Amino acid sequence: MMLQDRMNEISQVVIKKGYKMTVQRKITVQIFLEHPNGHLSSKEVYFLAKVKYPDVGIATIYRNLDLLTKIHIIEKTNFGNRLSFFDLCNEK
Repeated sequence: MMLQDRMNEISQVVIKKGYKMTVQRKITVQIFLEHPNGHLSSKEVYFLAKVKYPDVGIATIYRNLDLLTKIHIIEKTNFGNRLSFFDLCNEK
């Protein structure tokens, strides 16, 4: 599936779940689409997002990761020492 098609599919899921597909959410999802091997930490997502959208704050990234995890767009894996990594969920 093409990246834009996958982005459109994800956007539809977000909207169907009752949320807006904000610029910050699009950038967050785009980072995972561009890094399909995943295993990104929240700080890695933040630094990659900052390149695309310099005004984004780390709290915004944390909130978006939490929401996207809650609605099963991304999945969170916890490791020891309170480390968490995120991956894009498989296509449905």
